[in-house]
Amino acid sequence: SNGLETVLFAVWVALAAWSMVARWPLRFAAFTSLAFLTRPEAGLVGVAGVGLFALDAARDPSRRAALAKALVALAAGVLPYLGWKLSWFGAVLPNTFPATPGNLAVLYGFALIVGALAMSLLYGWLCQNPASDGKGTPS
Repeated sequence: SNGLETVLFAVWVALAAWSMVARWPLRFAAFTSLAFLTRPEAGLVGVAGVGLFALDAARDPSRRAALAKALVALAAGVLPYLGWKLSWFGAVLPNTFPATPGNLAVLYGFALIVGALAMSLLYGWLCQNPASDGKGTPS
């Protein structure tokens, strides 16, 4: 590819990360699935989000429903596409993927994912910890 999908991919990853931090499992699964349809390294976002929902479920059993929703919706969004790729191309990964070690585009994609996750986690943390003097005004 020539990189035209990079902006779209960054938007989907940012929205998925925002949904993950806000603990919206269905939106997270939808945006992650769209990012995965754009570029395969979005699977890392899916792993991170499911891990976060699993951590929430381990801490609070009432959050197990959110974990189940995220898993089922993510599987519903990604598995049909992977099945189609396997039936049409005979492989899940493109032919060029194993032939190009150290692919800079893949590394750039990982950097985008890490950056979007870091920014969304920082945003979520800042929204949960407002600096206030207790009267509703910032200190």
